[in-house]
Order: sequence, then structure tokens, then C-alpha cells
Amino acid sequence: MDLKIKGYVKHNGEWYEPGQELKKVEQEDGKRLIEIGVAEEITKDKPKDKLKEVKK
Repeated sequence: MDLKIKGYVKHNGEWYEPGQELKKVEQEDGKRLIEIGVAEEITKDKPKDKLKEVKK
């Protein structure tokens, strides 16, 4: 799971600040960070979805 940090947080002994990205976070850790409001999941848009948006 890839995350974008929204607030200051210490994860696995390191501090992260808003705007930083965490790559390949374990599912359990990622869900916890999202639930406490300091991160959001980075989703990869499928090319098909982008085409639908352009056509609108």
C-alpha cells in the first residue's frame, strides 16, 4: 500500500511530514495511519478511467 502523509507522524521510528509519500507500507500499518487521519492511500488511476473523464 502506498500512502501520502497528511500530518506529522512517527512510523517505524522515523518522522514524516505532510506531503511525503510512504511506499509499500504493510496493509495493517497503512489502515492504522489512515484511521488516525494522518495519511491517505495513493491510488493508481487506470488509463480507462482517465479516458472516461476526458470524454465527459
